[in-house]
Amino acid sequence: MEALPSLDRATEYFDRQASGYLAASDRLPWRWLRNSESAAVLGVTGPLAGVEVLEFGAGAGYYTRALLARGAAHVWAVDRSPEMLQQLGAARVTPVLGDVTGVRVPHTFDAIVAAGVFEFVSSAYEVLLNAARHARAGAWLVVCYARPSVWGAGYRTFHRRHGLDIHLYRREQFDAAAESAGWRAESWRRCGLFCIAARYRLTAGA
Repeated sequence: MEALPSLDRATEYFDRQASGYLAASDRLPWRWLRNSESAAVLGVTGPLAGVEVLEFGAGAGYYTRALLARGAAHVWAVDRSPEMLQQLGAARVTPVLGDVTGVRVPHTFDAIVAAGVFEFVSSAYEVLLNAARHARAGAWLVVCYARPSVWGAGYRTFHRRHGLDIHLYRREQFDAAAESAGWRAESWRRCGLFCIAARYRLTAGA
């Protein structure tokens, strides 16, 4: 487990939200948004049966649980919020406290998922590059990120009210960052009102 610097605003915010985060996501309108998002994210994942998955930005474990339910053998769940990690179930999960831009997990993976984390990092490229460091040859990466739109602007305003300045990404902008980090775009879907779910494949020699 890596040593973290003093907590940033996003980590402090999610620490405060942790105990009720999963319950809140089951209330409207968040439930509809979450269901739409997860259908798209899980719809572009590769095979999960028996696979160990690295998850960046696990939060309280919404996707951790979904990945395990779809047959993943084990999930290594990375997040900066210790309070969020405490919400994870213990079975077949290894919580990792760390920053997704630089954390080092002592393992490599065929499957990596990073959903809902890119809004809160200063560099999507650094996250994508770190994912490539943990990927085996031919590994796939599934991401979900927020895009610019009227609804995306509303999402940004919501977080600004909590002291957070989030990042939105155009698809071509995100694909370019992924390619620079060693990932080739394979498929994508719009989801919810302002997000994109996409799958990438590690390029040869990355």
